[in-house]
Formats: sequence, C-alpha cells, structure tokens
Amino acid sequence: MRSLRFRSQNARGFTLVELLVVIAIIGTLVSLILPAVQASRAAARSSVCQSNLHQIGVAYHTYLSSIPSKGQGLPAAGWCGRLRPFFENQAQTLLCPEDMEKRYDVAEHSIYIVDNDRSIPLTEGPWCWMGDKATCESTSGRSPTSPDGYFLVFEDMSFDSPYDGIVMVDPQPDGTIVCEHVGGHPHAYTHVLVTTADAREVFRPFEQGNRWVIKAVRTSYGMNSRSSGLVGRARQVLCLDYRAVVADVVGQPARGLLTWPRDAVERHGGALNVLYADGRVAATTANQIDPAILENQSQLWSP
Repeated sequence: MRSLRFRSQNARGFTLVELLVVIAIIGTLVSLILPAVQASRAAARSSVCQSNLHQIGVAYHTYLSSIPSKGQGLPAAGWCGRLRPFFENQAQTLLCPEDMEKRYDVAEHSIYIVDNDRSIPLTEGPWCWMGDKATCESTSGRSPTSPDGYFLVFEDMSFDSPYDGIVMVDPQPDGTIVCEHVGGHPHAYTHVLVTTADAREVFRPFEQGNRWVIKAVRTSYGMNSRSSGLVGRARQVLCLDYRAVVADVVGQPARGLLTWPRDAVERHGGALNVLYADGRVAATTANQIDPAILENQSQLWSP
C-alpha cells in the first residue's frame, strides 16, 4: 500500500507552464528549420529550370544539325513548336516550376497603322493595355469562353478618344488561342494586323469581325529575337527566364528594351536562368545582362 501511494504521488502530468515551454521550443525549432527547407526547395526548383533550359539547348543544337541548309539558324517566331519534337513534345520542359503566370504568344502580333506608320505590339505598353473586362463585354456584347480570356484595347493616337480597337483573347482547351476584333472606333486610320517577327500580314484592313487562331504553346522562357543569326556563336544569350515568348531586345528597333526590367524575370531568389548559344546554362541577374547597356548588347545579344 505504501508503494502504491508513493507512485501515485510522483506520477503526475505536465503542468500548463511546462506544456507552454515545450510548445515554444518546438515553435522555435520549426522557425529555424523552415527557412532552410524553403531554400532547399527553391534550389531544387531552380535546378529543374536549369535542366529545362539545358534540354532546350540540346534540342536547339539537334535542330540545327537536322536542317538541310547548314549555317541556317532557328527562327525566333514559333521556336517552341520547332523545338518540341526534339524533347519528345514534353510540355513541362517549357515551364519553369517557379512560374505561376499564364501567358500566351498573342504578343507575336502587332497592329500597324498605315496612315501614320505607327506599330502597336499586342502587349501591354503605351498604346495597348488590358481592357476592363466588364466595360469591354458591355461595349462589344462578347464574352470569352475561357476563364483565362481577356481583352486588349489599343489606341492609335491618344487616350482621350474611345477605344480604337478591342481584341478579345480567348485561350482554348486544345492549346490554341482564338483572337477576335470585337469593337472600337478606328476613326480615319487604316489598321493592318501583322506578325511581329516577319511583318507578315494577317488582315488588311484589321477591323471588327476579323477572327484568327494562334497555335500557342505556353512557356516560361523567351528566345532571343535574333536567334537565327547565332549559329556558331557561344557567349550570346539564346533563351532565358522571360515573360514573353520572344525577347525582342536586339538591334533597332529593340522594342523589348522598354519592358526589360519587367519581362526579365528573376524568379530564383533574385536571379534568372540563362541558356547561352553554346549550350551553357547559368544563373545571373537582369542587370548583368541588361541589353540596354551597349557592351552587353554587342557581346551577349547581337549575332
């Protein structure tokens, strides 16, 4: 009986203070370990991105060796479609695991205004921007079928007038994008829809009711717009973490220079991954390869 009474007096549980101390210690340990775990995961995602770019580089050189005309390079327009067969059409190769955005290559088209020789790329900028969805739907009487659909509105001279054009961009489940001119007030100007890379005319004139389909491939990377001239080069940037399918930052006009700080995406802890023409992949910063710097333009970007 004495033994049982002695045990019952000593077999007590945790006090509230002791429990709070244990919880505090566990919380401190988690707060110390969590940044290391997150850093490890971020490093792993960056490695996957670098592996993707390496595969794109291998595909690029395989493509060059497969075309009949030796010395002919890879055109920047439609580069995703040209290279996909060389990495077995694996769509994930074109996607950085840190990339949470949804982008499509509508920006490969521009609106050319015949009357004043102005070219307006179909991407956000001084003369084109994302339209308010409710206003555009009300004005045009049209709505995208996809939840990722949106409207681009453009002005050919000033922001004081009504929209000169409204383009509905409607991504489809099969990977294509249906684009349609659904409204606007073109005033006295003549609009022509052209492809940005080679100035091929899609519609002349470009007006309400025009509808075209883009065979789009989603990608996290942008190809140097002068990739066709990089055969035999080594140091030039071929492809990189970017917010547009084509990095149009070479030569005159270098339209991408205006949006370089925004489009060159430092997804990996303040760095971005770059594939160079010789197949080398390395992490760098946007400032280190900024094409607006003349030395970078000549040594890292131009053929």
